[in-house]
Amino acid sequence: MGASAAMEPYRAPVVRESHRAARVWYHRRMRFQRGICAAFVIGLGSLAVIEGCSLVTGYDGFYGASPTATCGARVPTNTAKPAAAATDKGTLVGAAQTLRFGGAAGQPLGLDLDENCQTTACEAKEGPARAVGVDNVLGKFIQKLNPQEDISIDAIKHGKLGLLVEVTNWNGTDNDDQINVSLFNVAGVNGSADGGAVVANDGRDVYIARDTDVQTAPVPKNLFTSSKAYVTKRQLVARFGQVRVRLFDPTMVGIRAVDLPIVDAVVVGTVALAQGGLEMQDAQLVGRVRDSDMLSILSQLGLCSDTAAYSTFKSDVCGIIDLTDAINTDGQKRPCTSGSIAIGLAVAPAKRDTGTTAPAPIDPSLCPGNLMDTCKR
Repeated sequence: MGASAAMEPYRAPVVRESHRAARVWYHRRMRFQRGICAAFVIGLGSLAVIEGCSLVTGYDGFYGASPTATCGARVPTNTAKPAAAATDKGTLVGAAQTLRFGGAAGQPLGLDLDENCQTTACEAKEGPARAVGVDNVLGKFIQKLNPQEDISIDAIKHGKLGLLVEVTNWNGTDNDDQINVSLFNVAGVNGSADGGAVVANDGRDVYIARDTDVQTAPVPKNLFTSSKAYVTKRQLVARFGQVRVRLFDPTMVGIRAVDLPIVDAVVVGTVALAQGGLEMQDAQLVGRVRDSDMLSILSQLGLCSDTAAYSTFKSDVCGIIDLTDAINTDGQKRPCTSGSIAIGLAVAPAKRDTGTTAPAPIDPSLCPGNLMDTCKR
């Protein structure tokens, strides 16, 4: 099959989806401008209290200290003993099969990130009182604004979007007190960086990482790497100072690519060896997104700061953010400056082409100037 023929199954669906998604984007944002958004955002504030369990609460040892059904699950603490003489399983790779912002029925995404279900993490400048317990206000917000899964499913299938999880130094057991974990945005799969290939999900798919996620000079280094990672009671936990996740978003001018910066990021999920790679069916990436980053993304999508639509969306974002910039400043009566987020990944066994990277461009802002705004202004 020639290159043009191979690309056709990907191009046509994306064009149709772009038009449909753009119409959805327009009508939903117009409703927001008419005031429906205010009631909707207030509703979001209460959702975090309703659901107190997690996507992976059924596994022994998932909870951190003093969990309760009201507080919700927390990032598992490292209870693993120093690894005994066990065989290092080498480099294991898994690829996210979804980028999901909402949980299925009875399986909500999100964790208790500030680890405090007695008081709120920060002082809200506007909007309703912030909820305690499971934190994922931005994930729910994004899912309601546009169905990311509708856009990303086909792109992930063709290696145009997604995340790779790469683990080294794991002994393959249920407990290992020190492993290394790296994340990469996907730029291609099975030799194609243009959407011309399709994943088989048989453990043999070879993914191409985004070039900007792999530093080559002065020494080779993966940009998003956690040395604060471990496996405890089958739960893999990897902490990152920051990761940037590439997402597709529908706009009135078509689907645009943006980077979502997540700070204090953590990958959590039940880990297993499978088909020579890594499997984490219940994995989620959790963390916090600064208000300035969320507002900057609005300009990339064409919501310019001098428009009524931008003012409405800024009010929406500032009305739900529920955390400070870091867990060590949560609960100190500081202003809310970040929003909690959780992304469901569903990691399946795969491989990474370590000799190849490819561009995965981010679309420039549709607004003049470089917007630097915060909820404090």
